[in-house]
Amino acid sequence: MQFAVYLLMSAMIVYMMYRNVKLLKRAKHNRRYVEAYDAILKENPDAYKLVNDFLASEEHEEYINKGLLLKLLLEEDVEGEAYKDTLTRIDLTPLFFDKGHINKEKLQLNSDAFMWMILALCKAVEFDLSDVSDGLMSKLSAFEDSLGNQLEYHLVKGVYECLNDKGEGKFLSDLLAGDYPSFMYDKRMIGLYKRLAAVVLAYRNRLEDEYFQNDLYEFAKTTMGRLVMKALDLYDTYITNAEIIEDGKTEDVLEIADQGNEEANDQSNEDGDGQGEE
Repeated sequence: MQFAVYLLMSAMIVYMMYRNVKLLKRAKHNRRYVEAYDAILKENPDAYKLVNDFLASEEHEEYINKGLLLKLLLEEDVEGEAYKDTLTRIDLTPLFFDKGHINKEKLQLNSDAFMWMILALCKAVEFDLSDVSDGLMSKLSAFEDSLGNQLEYHLVKGVYECLNDKGEGKFLSDLLAGDYPSFMYDKRMIGLYKRLAAVVLAYRNRLEDEYFQNDLYEFAKTTMGRLVMKALDLYDTYITNAEIIEDGKTEDVLEIADQGNEEANDQSNEDGDGQGEE
């Protein structure tokens, strides 16, 4: 009995050591990645160079493909067709799958990829690049069977359909109303997801929720809100007489999500927040 307990404890120690080493390695990748996307969010003129430098130094498939999503955002602004090669290279498989199967840990760690896809869809509207919208949605739709229970999947799909007049935005409206009981999602990001949905509905003049109509004035002050609203030509409408949030430090994706996240969560808590994952 004692020997069995010893073996169990030894196995747990080995596992924890392995996991700590894995997390330390990931932290090194993540630091460079955060620096790259922070430059985009703050509209740093050197963002394109920083993203390319990040990609040149990166060997991890997850981060390479998140870096390619960032590069796509920047290339949508540039004349020419450089974005087409980047779009072709993007592979979403390493972000969500491991050995051919959906990986919940990867889904959570890479949930920010859905945010970059949404921003890319918005910028595709700004620059009339329907091939970017269709291409990204085609890549994501290939995993519908595996990601069909993920709120993030339906959010990106709903944004795509609403922006491209392929639907009325029902899922986006349901999201704002707190009607998403059966979906899995990253609870840390739900407030940001709702705000992105509200912006897209406002773009199509379909935003009826009074709370989020008012909340968009606050969202416009944030880095992500500014970029999305500029892409959809809504920024000037919502930034009137508002003070921009500029703290001068590098922002983590979750810090961006937390800018108003609590208020957005409170608005629909009484309806239930589904099966969100911490």
